[in-house]
Amino acid sequence: NVRIINKASIPSKISPTRFIFIFAFIFTFIIYVIFLFGHFLGDKVTNLDALIDYKGKENILGELPFIKKINDNPDRISQNVSDELLNKSIFEITHSEKNFKSIAIVSSRKDVGKTEIVKRLFNKLSEKNLRVCLLDLDYRKKGLTNEFSKDEVFKNFSEFNLNRDKFLSDSGSLFIPSLQVDSPVDFFTSKEFSDQIKSLKEEFDYVICDTPPWRLFVDAKIISKHFDQHIYVV
Repeated sequence: NVRIINKASIPSKISPTRFIFIFAFIFTFIIYVIFLFGHFLGDKVTNLDALIDYKGKENILGELPFIKKINDNPDRISQNVSDELLNKSIFEITHSEKNFKSIAIVSSRKDVGKTEIVKRLFNKLSEKNLRVCLLDLDYRKKGLTNEFSKDEVFKNFSEFNLNRDKFLSDSGSLFIPSLQVDSPVDFFTSKEFSDQIKSLKEEFDYVICDTPPWRLFVDAKIISKHFDQHIYVV
């Protein structure tokens, strides 16, 4: 029951033009260049081999994935991998021929996980019955201080030392919060700061500090001169 309105035309083959072939190569090349620029101009090194080639094998502790808000429904697999790599870093620190007596955690950018890594290094080393001193020297952000010591404010080390028993753990480890100073730069270049760091090195097995972003503030460069090793968070 079909009524033919008009007869079908003679079929003809549709041939692609040369432009279609050329366009395919041009389009593929453009996509390749975009990814290439993103890889080389980006500020992240995502390949461990490339990082070792750039910094040297003896300077790389390993890859340590940063897990934000690790206590809020964490991905268990990622957390386990991160813990194992953190254990590897702890082993390198405690068995290295280099002197890791004092460590500054540094980076060029903010929000890369310095504070989280500092806290976890402190906890892991303390669990090994080592006496560790943790300093919050990121005086602008005060991430560790806001988490552990919101109500305590000290203007200098003398005031803190009068109350230091409150910040001592059962294992003998110590947390020193950010001090309420007018100028962080002046304070970090003072004799008081230099003498206090020397005293802490003599008293504790390890001294670890959190620092402000290297690129934004000069504080980190000043602080790093007082520490034997630097762990740079890429």
